[in-house]
Amino acid sequence: MEPKSLGPLLMMMSSELSFGLRIPLACLMRFLEFRKNYISQRFIDHKRKEFLELKQGCMSVTEYEREFVRLSQYA
Repeated sequence: MEPKSLGPLLMMMSSELSFGLRIPLACLMRFLEFRKNYISQRFIDHKRKEFLELKQGCMSVTEYEREFVRLSQYA
């Protein structure tokens, strides 16, 4: 994988995996290579859409996020 193509991928992965974990660059590179070779973008997009449409009670994940952001101004 070329270094120039890593920028957007690393930014995306860091936002997806940034739960306070420090992931060694070598592990991240292996994961990105695996993902590129074996998991299609269409599948990833489908799963992301499926996640965002999940519901708990009457609210979706997106609605919970919006409400969290709105209420966080009072914290």
